Amino acid sequence: MLGIKPCLIFNGPLWEEVNELKQLKSIFIDFFHRECVENVRLQGIEHTLSFNATTEGKILLRSYKVVLKKSGCRTPRVELEEIGPRVDFSLRRSKLPDEDLMREACRKPKELKVTKKKNISTDELGTKHGRIHIGKQEINKLQTRKMKGLKKTAAERKAEKAKMKKILVNSNNINVVIKKKRG
Repeated sequence: MLGIKPCLIFNGPLWEEVNELKQLKSIFIDFFHRECVENVRLQGIEHTLSFNATTEGKILLRSYKVVLKKSGCRTPRVELEEIGPRVDFSLRRSKLPDEDLMREACRKPKELKVTKKKNISTDELGTKHGRIHIGKQEINKLQTRKMKGLKKTAAERKAEKAKMKKILVNSNNINVVIKKKRG
């Protein structure tokens, strides 16, 4: 019974009508709850806990084994076989909290709320994948490892310096011409 998740059944309309039984239902769910599941195979349900609320104020707890038998159609016939324990409760004393106190007790803190992280996804195998956005890279300005083979020769440096002077002189000449036309 260690790895089995019981199917909880609350029989009778009293579980939703009477406030004391609503609280007790919540306690039973919290006590027997394991992890939440989205889908359940019919063959995966092996154990059932049934809670019956009677009009006399008794709560009957019964434990059943689910037996799947062959039937004429596609879905099997489901039979319940009582395996015990069988417990009869009676609710004698109850003190319900104030509405504000109950709301405060049921409030979940902000730290527990799951927030969606942008650009992070998880695949079927559980591996995290992240997407990184990088701006435009200027390859000319990247610092590379200085190697002797990549150094410019003295002639190349002189030619580049002369080219820069020529550009500077041309821009100065253009500025002088523009000033003369304005003046």
